[in-house]
Amino acid sequence: MSVLWRILSVVSLVVSAGILVLAIRSVRKEQQVRPGLDLARFGVLLGTTWLMGALLGVSTSEVLRGIGLLVGLAFGLYEGLHLRVRFLGGRVFARRSVLGILAWGLGVVVVQAAGAIDRIGLADLGLALSLVGIGQVVGLFAGRWQVVVSARGSAGRLAGAALLLAAVLAGAAWPGPGWSAEAADAVDVRSVLAGGVPGLSVEVRGNGRFYGPALDLAFSNGTGSEVTVVVPLGLQFLPENEAVQTMIAAGAETMVVPPPDRAGEYTTQIQAFCGQYHDDIPTAEDRFSAGEVATGAVAAVVAVIHESGVFGRDQQEALWQVTDGYDISANPAAAALVQQAGSYGDSDLTAGEGARTAVTGVGGAAALLATALAGSGSSLGSLAAAWRGGGWRGVYRAAGNLPGGADPVPAGLDAAGGLGGPRTQAALDGFPPALRSRVEEVMAARLENERVEFLMGSVPGADGVLSAAADPGEALRASPRASALLERLPEDVRRRLEERAVAGLQERRLGALADEAAQALRRDRAVDLVREAIGRGDGPGVQRVLAALGEEDRAGVWARSVTGVEQQAGALQFGPPGPGAGAVPLPDLDGFADADVDLGGAVPAGGEAEALLSGLPSETRHGVEARLVQKLEAGRLARWVEKLRGAATAAGGGSGGSVLELGEVSHLAEALPADIRDGVVLAAGGVVDGETVAGLAGTAHRLVEEAQAAELLHVAVGLGDGDQVDAILDAVDAALGAADEGGLESLLRRVGLQGEAAGSRLRRRGGPRRAVDLTEHLAGEPDLVAAVLPVEGVEDTLRRAGSLRPRVEAELQRLLETGRVERAVRRGLEAAASAEAGSSGAALQQLPGVREALEGLPPQSRAAARQLLQQRLEARRADAAVAAVEAARRLDRAEEALRRAAVAGDPDAADRALAGLTPEEVREVTAGAGPG
Repeated sequence: MSVLWRILSVVSLVVSAGILVLAIRSVRKEQQVRPGLDLARFGVLLGTTWLMGALLGVSTSEVLRGIGLLVGLAFGLYEGLHLRVRFLGGRVFARRSVLGILAWGLGVVVVQAAGAIDRIGLADLGLALSLVGIGQVVGLFAGRWQVVVSARGSAGRLAGAALLLAAVLAGAAWPGPGWSAEAADAVDVRSVLAGGVPGLSVEVRGNGRFYGPALDLAFSNGTGSEVTVVVPLGLQFLPENEAVQTMIAAGAETMVVPPPDRAGEYTTQIQAFCGQYHDDIPTAEDRFSAGEVATGAVAAVVAVIHESGVFGRDQQEALWQVTDGYDISANPAAAALVQQAGSYGDSDLTAGEGARTAVTGVGGAAALLATALAGSGSSLGSLAAAWRGGGWRGVYRAAGNLPGGADPVPAGLDAAGGLGGPRTQAALDGFPPALRSRVEEVMAARLENERVEFLMGSVPGADGVLSAAADPGEALRASPRASALLERLPEDVRRRLEERAVAGLQERRLGALADEAAQALRRDRAVDLVREAIGRGDGPGVQRVLAALGEEDRAGVWARSVTGVEQQAGALQFGPPGPGAGAVPLPDLDGFADADVDLGGAVPAGGEAEALLSGLPSETRHGVEARLVQKLEAGRLARWVEKLRGAATAAGGGSGGSVLELGEVSHLAEALPADIRDGVVLAAGGVVDGETVAGLAGTAHRLVEEAQAAELLHVAVGLGDGDQVDAILDAVDAALGAADEGGLESLLRRVGLQGEAAGSRLRRRGGPRRAVDLTEHLAGEPDLVAAVLPVEGVEDTLRRAGSLRPRVEAELQRLLETGRVERAVRRGLEAAASAEAGSSGAALQQLPGVREALEGLPPQSRAAARQLLQQRLEARRADAAVAAVEAARRLDRAEEALRRAAVAGDPDAADRALAGLTPEEVREVTAGAGPG
């Protein structure tokens, strides 16, 4: 079988399967009932099935044909009689057949697949399955027709009888003419090696490989014209040196050797495998002659390898298994190849029959897709425009498979102000002028953000990211969905939205490219480290570098590392670990930036990262490099934070104070150049010192809470008040956290509440527990730090801070101050919760409960609490107003979308417009949209 026929078979099989999926997705949507298109679709199904049977010469038995048709008709009639038919604007809508077209499509694909794998034994099954599909579609049409007639109140219960009779008659005998195809002539490489082609010679040499592109062919062409040379699949190349492996051709290559005026010597490589496991690997010094073409099991394995198109180690081991009995029990991939080769048979299908069958299947699927697209309301002009604007995705959307097929702009986004609906205006009219102005600002900003997101999402790209060569502005203007929105907006709004969308697309693209460049840098670093380890013969070193990579990067890094390196994996040493050797950490693949003054110069020449950056336009490259430098600087800072944190831990905290005061830090900093040393170390030290300050201040704060909890528990236990004890313990749990169980147990021991029996003796009334604030007793203290210093452990904690004590005290002051201000604000909000929604924040602050919430605070804290309460009250008031307007706007948009769906006659769009609404909202929106 020719290579051309095999390629055509496989490609046509994939294409027809893809077309069928698209057609089925189009047909499954609810569409208008059009009898003419129904008959056209039936003709496509019937004609394609008959033609494929005729091409293959398959004689499907009458029993099998009859059973297929009857089963299909029965399923189709049942489906058709139970369809939900809807009427919209005088037109009829129903969901078309999916099962029938799926059955027919599977039959077509089975026949094509049978041809592609050189089998026609499945053709009977495929054609019978197609007949099931034909019968099902016809039954559906007939049953649906009767449902429509009944719904209209008309006569005609036997409307589908003619189609049923036609379907039965269509199951007549299938003629089976066949055709043959002739393969084009070509010069066999064996003839060239034997000197049988005047003016043309070839020398076959090894190149150090024993599988893959393992043979070099050097042609000398003195014929004066191009010569086409083919290498037969399975041809054995015999070495002059008997100690060298025999090589078996697996690529079935066809080479065009140019005339001498274009190339003095034409050299190429072919795919080949070693046929003798124990012989030597051929080198460039080894020459080969042509032997016989392999037969039997060897030929079957080579044929399976050739069909897969993969020429790797697994394939080599599979071939060794049949040539030398090589053990492949630990290689499931090789075992599968050998098993597949065992069932490999001779071709019963001619190239002409297979090619014509494949083309017929593609043509039938394409015709079916055309009727499906026409059923969705798409014309040739609209589909051509959709193709120009968005490729296959545009056609897919135009066919109704993606939201927005009728109108690509969602309702509401194209409104000039976005707040023009009657419900929205009524909600706004009920607000005071100042509140209305604020709500309109919020809603306008929200609408603009929605428009920008819509514009950015309208531009096609992988995972929402443009390619490196794409211009964001041009991509936005080329998007049909984006243009449909922008054309409806005022010029000033359009310009502003375009600028924001283009900037967002550019930022997203630059960020993605910077991430890609950073990953490429890591792979470049890994390649360098692997090469160094190979040079040392360090097998474990190679393994550690590869383990630091992701699974998807290891193969590529290894292939790059060994390219041009004489010492391969077989020469690596894996010695036992030395005495006392522990786990060796994985290498830091970002560590190359530690000693670089200019991180922009960290990109090594000739690496993957440089290739990526050099392929970018100049302006884009500058932006990507700037973001890459930022990522490298952030990574360097993070590594130095870890180093300084480790130094502080190793020193046991020292005598307290800044980590920069440790002697180890100066030694660590010597690894950095002097001109960046201070900046990097100070920044990292600031992070570590900040963690120390936060940790010590948090410890002191918890000590204050524990001391207060102990006092409250003593009182509650003395009174026997179990409810108060439980409330205090709830507050302690929240303050200490689940991880500090030891602190909670220590507290219980201090108040004599160890064991379940101690707590069970307390009285409990039940009901909700009153919240307890463990720092409430500090509400009126003018100096919070001075007030908590007498608490046991606080002074010791502050003393451990050393030179950082002022910062720890300031942080402790902030924690305590924030707690009492937030407590006062929370009580003020609770007191104002019952006030009218339209009341201003200033009026709410005069309520008795609100004033009392602020009493008792020092003047400065009271002023801060009053300001924060004012902001929270205004924000709550605005949030409630925005929520009301947003709810009204949602109903206005649903009503507008419903009107559009009624005009377009699109029931699916109507369903989408009402999705998510409550039954009451659906009735309101439907009534507002009017009849139809």
